[in-house]
This record gives sequence, C-alpha cells and structure tokens, in this order.
Amino acid sequence: YSLCGPCNTGGQPVSYFVPDCDPNNGGGGWTNYADTTNPCKTADSLANDAGYKSRLDSLKTLSSENFETGYYSKKNPDGTYTYHKQQGTAAGASIDVSGINPPISNFMHNHYTGLLSVFSASDLAVMYNWMKNDKMDDPSKFSMSLVTANGTTYMLQIDDIKKFQNFGKTWLVNATWFTVFETFYDQKYGISQTASNSANLSGFLRLLSDCNSGLKFFVGDTTSFSTWTPKKFESDGTLTGGTVIDSPCN
Repeated sequence: YSLCGPCNTGGQPVSYFVPDCDPNNGGGGWTNYADTTNPCKTADSLANDAGYKSRLDSLKTLSSENFETGYYSKKNPDGTYTYHKQQGTAAGASIDVSGINPPISNFMHNHYTGLLSVFSASDLAVMYNWMKNDKMDDPSKFSMSLVTANGTTYMLQIDDIKKFQNFGKTWLVNATWFTVFETFYDQKYGISQTASNSANLSGFLRLLSDCNSGLKFFVGDTTSFSTWTPKKFESDGTLTGGTVIDSPCN
C-alpha cells in the first residue's frame, strides 16, 4: 500500500490508506500568491541574517530545558524583521501559536530532549494552516526552522504552493486522516523519539517525497547556522530503500 497518494474522487476503489477528498474541503481561502518560489535564495538570505541566527543559537541553548520555545518574525516597513518569543508549557510537546500576530515571515522553534529530531506531523499541520488562513506575509518566502537537543538543525520552505495545498488538504486538516498520517510517521517511515538522527532524517524525507508535499528541506550547520544544504530522499525502487542526497534548487 501507499500512505500518500492522490485523493480518491470516485470511481475505482483505491487503497484504504488514501483518503476520500473533497477538493473544496479544507483548501483555499488565501491570497493567490505567485506559485514561483526560490527556496535556496531565501535560505542564503537567512544564512546571512544575524538576527535570525542569534535566535537559532538561543533555541539551541534552550533545548536543554523541558519545554519548547519558538520565535516568529514580522517584516518591518524598512525591510528589517522584529522577532517575538513564544514559550510552551513544561513537559509539553507544543507551543500555543494562537497568540501569534499575523502576517508572519518565518517561524523557528526547538525540540527538547525526548522529542523528535525532525519536524513533527503537528509542525507540518501548523505550517499548512498558516498558509491556508493567510497568516504568512508571503508563502513563497516563508520558512519554518527547527533546532533540536539531538544536535540537528533543519528548515522547511514551500517549493511548490499548489502541491503543498493538495498535500495539506488531503492529510493535515481532516482530524481522522491527520491521525492516520501521524500514526504512519512511526509505523511506515520509522520516525520516532528513539530512532537515530539519520533514520529520522531518511524517513522524514521519504515521507515528503511519497506525499508529493511540495516542501523543500534544508539541513543547517549547528555551529553558526551560516549554511543550509537542500536535501531529498532518492528511492532505489524498493518499498523502503533509498538514500538521502543533495537537492539543488532549480
């Protein structure tokens, strides 16, 4: 079976693990931004942004605590950014983002010890809902970054807005299918709190590929946050085999 695939819009039956989708359910509502994106240009810009890097360094330090911390940025009229800190509850695996004042330009947060070394399913759902509800000032330049206590630093950007829209309204807005999606994080892709960093990275990139997510994934250096390398999963044609390789922007 395949966890991810096109919606079943009627006719021949499909795998149980591919949901029935109303193309008008859970999508749309946001401004018609240009579909063209340049994730590598955005990543290079952030690699030279002292304010952005200093917040990542702060998150790295705070990952030794027992709560999540995040920052979101808002663009000022002069092109600079103002950052706003958000903090989760002790022993909680989330941050309450309901108080964020949109539109925002990027978001970064950490995972403390015992949480995933990659983005969670909930992280993806939050990112999608921000786009769907017009909370990003420009989806083509928006980034979500993650620093973890496991020593990993990652970034997601929207590489194809239409694909991300289809991915989100298939898996991330319907509570029933989100539960399936979240379960298969571990059961199909081997992504868990106890898996190695490399296993979680490989599984997460395979998930993004299988689901045709429209997202671009970057690995950042964990010392100065001054380089971001785009990565993807390349299948070897078998159900689970393949390797993580560089994925230059077009």
